[in-house]
Amino acid sequence: MKFPTYPSVVRKEILLEMQVSELFLLSLTSKNARKIVSTRKFKSTGTCFDFSNNSGISKLFFEEWSQEIEVVRWAFRKPPVSEEIVSAEILNITGIDSPCRITINPDSGIPIIWCDSDLKKVFPSFIHRYFCDLFNVPTDVQISMDLNHLHKLPNTDFVKNVRITGLETNAHLVNSFFDTVSVSYCAILDSWIHGDVSLDSSLFKVENICLYGSEYFTIEHLLRFEGKHAFLSQSHLTVQDIIRFIHHWIDGRGFKNLETLMIFTSAEDNFSDRIPEEIELKPWDLVKRPYGFYVRSAMRDFLGFSPFMQDCSKAQDVERKEDGLLATVLLGDNTFIFNVWRDTDPKAVVRNEILLEMQVSELFLLSLTSKKARKIVSTRKFKSTGTCFDFSDNSGISELSFEEWREDIEVVRWAFRKPPVSEEIVSTEILNVDGIDSSCRITINPYSGIPTIWCSSRLKKVFPSFIHRYFCDLFNVPTDVQISMNLNHLHSLPDVKFVKNVKLAGFETNAKLVDSFLNTVTVSNCAMLNTEIRGDLSLDSSLLKIDNICLYNSKCFTVEHLLRFEGRHVFLSRSHLTVQEIVRFIQHWIDGKGLQSLETLVLFSQVEDNFSERIPEEIELKPWDPAKRPSGFYMRSA
Repeated sequence: MKFPTYPSVVRKEILLEMQVSELFLLSLTSKNARKIVSTRKFKSTGTCFDFSNNSGISKLFFEEWSQEIEVVRWAFRKPPVSEEIVSAEILNITGIDSPCRITINPDSGIPIIWCDSDLKKVFPSFIHRYFCDLFNVPTDVQISMDLNHLHKLPNTDFVKNVRITGLETNAHLVNSFFDTVSVSYCAILDSWIHGDVSLDSSLFKVENICLYGSEYFTIEHLLRFEGKHAFLSQSHLTVQDIIRFIHHWIDGRGFKNLETLMIFTSAEDNFSDRIPEEIELKPWDLVKRPYGFYVRSAMRDFLGFSPFMQDCSKAQDVERKEDGLLATVLLGDNTFIFNVWRDTDPKAVVRNEILLEMQVSELFLLSLTSKKARKIVSTRKFKSTGTCFDFSDNSGISELSFEEWREDIEVVRWAFRKPPVSEEIVSTEILNVDGIDSSCRITINPYSGIPTIWCSSRLKKVFPSFIHRYFCDLFNVPTDVQISMNLNHLHSLPDVKFVKNVKLAGFETNAKLVDSFLNTVTVSNCAMLNTEIRGDLSLDSSLLKIDNICLYNSKCFTVEHLLRFEGRHVFLSRSHLTVQEIVRFIQHWIDGKGLQSLETLVLFSQVEDNFSERIPEEIELKPWDPAKRPSGFYMRSA
């Protein structure tokens, strides 16, 4: 199949409108189509096989966040006569060229591939590998299946997660499956299981298990569990079974990995009354553990909470004899929850909760106090889009801000002088800045709570870079340098040759300062000029080489500047360009004389010329032709 030769923008729009299943089907038609389809990007958490269908049709799902999107179905037989074959493909599977027929489900639009039965064991792995390569998504194998269709299982020795479905299944099939396939993370069993699950079953070695119908799960199975988290619903475990489990744990006989056990029983025993009669439970001791237990495993997915914290302030504890490890017991009439505090230092959990409540500026200040404090603070993670210097303050105080999504969060301020007498010094630190040990005073702004570091003037050129590097290392955030500054304070600029973005602020500035700054510092992405520029900008200014420029007061920007622009996107507000100058620009572009990279020019003029009437009189403009371009223009720039 030859992919239509649309312009690239049109092609991208078509790809964006297509479903994952449509993209997958298109990719099978040719190498060129596959290459084009692979440009479509997804944020995927994985893929999943579904072998639970009784009709013999299997499925592959694509997971995008919490949504499951069906991609393709397949079966190992000829398609029904009633279904129209839309494509016949020769697929190279494990070195075998195999003819396959493809139909489309009329209700869902999902493609179905009909293959030869010889491919039963290899086709699912081929489809999975092909799909993961196509969209560059995680290759972990996840399976949902009815064990009564165990013959459908492809050649695979390892899976990350498995879900056993179906109304009921046989314990022998469960034993066989878990002895054949190693499950590395999570096993969910929805089926009613008949018979005896082996006490040596590898099911009990899986890290997280969730059994929704766990009548077959005896105390002997529980005592052999080697994983971290177990969720048992409709359990038949009795009070005496639970007491035996607790004693087993207290005595240190097994459960080296256990973190969470949740049991919901259908037995008539009253756990909350009877267990405290048999086991010595101690009330909550704030010194030994915090009040909240965070469930960070697949367990929270079983319960439908994410993140999930259990309030253990009214719960009671048991302590293990051999190592003093603490576990909290939460009891209901038919509910038993057992949480093991794995952190050997209970204060660390409290410390983590404190870190989560602290502002970025507080964390930064705390990190300066010692190496240990810095190590602790660095465990706090942020999703940052970058950092920004602000040198625009007239008082000589500079700032570093932290960007999280679209929010700017101020971190620290600094100045190269002694602090005012009116400000209380909260700390005196010796900072090693580029090999220079320098004594710095730190005060806290009483209104914002932002720390201000007062340094020696000899650090002017190196201190901002030091602070930036220190902060980026501390929280592992992007190191791109972004600057907001008043060029009248150009002396505040640190030793920096490259910045990603720059914003020039202030009421007004001199054109010579703009030229000097941009000829000294290379701006790789975007320059925004919010200031009125006095004088003439050089026609050779490096401003004209920046990818994206935005001038909010562009009186200084003449048509000669515009014709020399080498970037992609330019925004001019309060422009003095006339109709004749705009006409000249258009003609320049039509004739191919420069502007090779230009994608967008947005201009708002203060001149009283009527662009909408006069430009069509000077330039031949053609109406929209859908065959040549789409209706909408997507601006993807800064």
